[in-house]
Amino acid sequence: MVKKTRSKRGAYVRVPDDQKREIVSIIDAMASLDASWEVIELELHRRANSPKSIIDKIPNRQTLEKWAIAEGDCKTFTEYKQKRKEVIKVKLKQKAIKMALEKENATMLIFCLKNLCGWTDNKQDDNQDRSRTITLKYAKEALKEQQK
Repeated sequence: MVKKTRSKRGAYVRVPDDQKREIVSIIDAMASLDASWEVIELELHRRANSPKSIIDKIPNRQTLEKWAIAEGDCKTFTEYKQKRKEVIKVKLKQKAIKMALEKENATMLIFCLKNLCGWTDNKQDDNQDRSRTITLKYAKEALKEQQK
Protein backbone atom coordinates (compact mmCIF):
# COMPACT_ATOMS: atom_id res chain seq x y z
CA MET A 1 0.00 0.00 0.00
CA VAL A 2 1.27 3.47 -0.84
CA LYS A 3 1.00 6.17 1.82
CA LYS A 4 0.21 9.76 0.89
CA THR A 5 1.93 12.61 2.66
CA ARG A 6 2.45 16.29 1.96
CA SER A 7 5.83 17.60 0.92
CA LYS A 8 7.27 20.85 2.28
CA ARG A 9 5.63 22.69 -0.63
CA GLY A 10 2.19 21.26 0.23
CA ALA A 11 1.90 18.79 -2.65
CA TYR A 12 1.12 15.17 -1.86
CA VAL A 13 4.03 12.74 -2.02
CA ARG A 14 3.37 9.02 -2.27
CA VAL A 15 5.61 6.94 -0.02
CA PRO A 16 5.60 3.17 -0.57
CA ASP A 17 5.34 0.99 2.54
CA ASP A 18 8.88 -0.40 2.21
CA GLN A 19 10.28 3.14 2.14
CA LYS A 20 8.11 4.15 5.08
CA ARG A 21 9.41 1.18 7.10
CA GLU A 22 12.98 2.13 6.25
CA ILE A 23 12.40 5.76 7.24
CA VAL A 24 10.74 4.78 10.52
CA SER A 25 13.58 2.37 11.35
CA ILE A 26 16.10 5.20 10.86
CA ILE A 27 14.00 7.52 13.05
CA ASP A 28 13.77 4.73 15.62
CA ALA A 29 17.53 4.23 15.76
CA MET A 30 18.25 7.95 15.96
CA ALA A 31 15.57 8.54 18.62
CA SER A 32 17.14 5.77 20.70
CA LEU A 33 20.29 7.88 20.77
CA ASP A 34 18.29 10.98 21.80
CA ALA A 35 19.04 12.73 18.51
CA SER A 36 17.38 16.05 17.71
CA TRP A 37 15.08 16.45 14.70
CA GLU A 38 17.86 18.27 12.85
CA VAL A 39 20.19 15.31 13.29
CA ILE A 40 17.46 12.81 12.37
CA GLU A 41 16.64 14.73 9.18
CA LEU A 42 20.34 14.97 8.26
CA GLU A 43 20.69 11.22 8.68
CA LEU A 44 17.57 10.58 6.58
CA HIS A 45 18.94 12.76 3.78
CA ARG A 46 22.36 11.11 4.04
CA ARG A 47 20.80 7.66 3.78
CA ALA A 48 18.46 8.73 0.96
CA ASN A 49 21.46 9.95 -1.06
CA SER A 50 23.47 6.74 -0.64
CA PRO A 51 23.66 4.50 -3.74
CA LYS A 52 21.88 1.52 -2.15
CA SER A 53 19.01 3.51 -0.63
CA ILE A 54 15.39 2.60 -1.30
CA ILE A 55 14.23 6.01 -0.06
CA ASP A 56 13.13 8.32 -2.88
CA LYS A 57 11.61 11.25 -0.98
CA ILE A 58 11.60 12.29 2.63
CA PRO A 59 8.31 13.67 3.98
CA ASN A 60 8.11 16.75 6.18
CA ARG A 61 8.89 16.65 9.90
CA GLN A 62 5.23 16.60 10.94
CA THR A 63 4.59 13.45 8.89
CA LEU A 64 7.78 11.81 10.14
CA GLU A 65 6.72 12.54 13.70
CA LYS A 66 3.24 11.06 13.10
CA TRP A 67 4.75 7.88 11.67
CA ALA A 68 7.13 7.47 14.61
CA ILE A 69 4.41 8.13 17.20
CA ALA A 70 2.09 5.62 15.51
CA GLU A 71 4.88 3.04 15.33
CA GLY A 72 5.71 3.45 19.02
CA ASP A 73 2.08 3.62 20.15
CA CYS A 74 2.76 6.92 21.93
CA LYS A 75 1.04 10.29 22.22
CA THR A 76 4.03 12.57 21.67
CA PHE A 77 7.43 12.33 20.03
CA THR A 78 9.07 13.09 23.38
CA GLU A 79 7.30 10.07 24.88
CA TYR A 80 8.39 8.00 21.88
CA LYS A 81 12.05 9.02 22.35
CA GLN A 82 11.91 8.24 26.06
CA LYS A 83 10.39 4.83 25.36
CA ARG A 84 13.13 4.07 22.81
CA LYS A 85 15.88 5.14 25.21
CA GLU A 86 14.50 2.83 27.89
CA VAL A 87 14.62 -0.10 25.46
CA ILE A 88 18.25 0.70 24.67
CA LYS A 89 19.12 0.91 28.37
CA VAL A 90 17.66 -2.55 28.98
CA LYS A 91 19.53 -4.00 26.00
CA LEU A 92 22.81 -2.44 27.17
CA LYS A 93 22.33 -3.87 30.66
CA GLN A 94 21.60 -7.31 29.21
CA LYS A 95 24.71 -7.11 27.03
CA ALA A 96 26.88 -6.00 29.96
CA ILE A 97 25.64 -8.87 32.11
CA LYS A 98 26.19 -11.33 29.27
CA MET A 99 29.76 -10.06 28.78
CA ALA A 100 30.45 -10.28 32.51
CA LEU A 101 29.11 -13.81 32.94
CA GLU A 102 29.80 -15.63 29.69
CA LYS A 103 33.19 -14.20 28.79
CA GLU A 104 34.41 -14.04 32.39
CA ASN A 105 35.32 -10.39 31.91
CA ALA A 106 36.32 -9.29 35.43
CA THR A 107 36.14 -5.58 34.60
CA MET A 108 32.63 -5.88 33.24
CA LEU A 109 31.59 -8.06 36.18
CA ILE A 110 32.76 -5.40 38.65
CA PHE A 111 31.06 -2.67 36.60
CA CYS A 112 27.75 -4.59 36.59
CA LEU A 113 27.91 -5.33 40.31
CA LYS A 114 28.57 -1.68 41.13
CA ASN A 115 26.09 -0.10 38.73
CA LEU A 116 23.31 -2.68 38.57
CA CYS A 117 23.52 -4.25 42.02
CA GLY A 118 24.56 -1.25 44.11
CA TRP A 119 27.94 -2.58 45.19
CA THR A 120 30.58 -0.07 46.34
CA ASP A 121 34.29 -0.12 47.07
CA ASN A 122 33.67 1.08 50.64
CA LYS A 123 32.65 -1.65 53.04
CA GLN A 124 30.53 -0.34 55.91
CA ASP A 125 30.48 -2.00 59.28
CA ASP A 126 27.10 -3.73 59.72
CA ASN A 127 27.22 -3.25 63.51
CA GLN A 128 27.57 0.51 63.08
CA ASP A 129 24.42 0.63 60.91
CA ARG A 130 22.47 -1.46 63.41
CA SER A 131 23.38 0.78 66.34
CA ARG A 132 22.11 3.82 64.45
CA THR A 133 18.81 2.08 63.74
CA ILE A 134 18.37 1.08 67.36
CA THR A 135 19.17 4.60 68.58
CA LEU A 136 16.61 6.08 66.24
CA LYS A 137 14.02 3.56 67.33
CA TYR A 138 14.47 4.39 71.01
CA ALA A 139 14.44 8.10 70.25
CA LYS A 140 11.11 7.74 68.41
CA GLU A 141 9.59 5.79 71.31
CA ALA A 142 10.82 8.37 73.83
CA LEU A 143 9.32 11.18 71.72
CA LYS A 144 5.95 9.41 71.61
CA GLU A 145 5.95 9.00 75.40
CA GLN A 146 6.71 12.70 75.91
CA GLN A 147 3.81 13.68 73.68
CA LYS A 148 1.31 11.67 75.76
